[in-house]
Amino acid sequence: MPRPYEPYADALRLARQIARDRVGDIAEAAVRADPHAYDEACHALVACIAQAIMDASEAARHRDIEAA
Repeated sequence: MPRPYEPYADALRLARQIARDRVGDIAEAAVRADPHAYDEACHALVACIAQAIMDASEAARHRDIEAA
């Protein structure tokens, strides 16, 4: 049986994938004890996740408009 539509499920799956892809940069900066690189890697991770959530919100809004 297909799952019901979940507006943010795709964004959460994408966020999980982004975290998997980006955590290496954070770990590498931590191992090198490079606070600037660590901050940059954390910022890049958060920015990518935030963008995924914003994209999902925009897609849901468009679906709502089309459904009306």
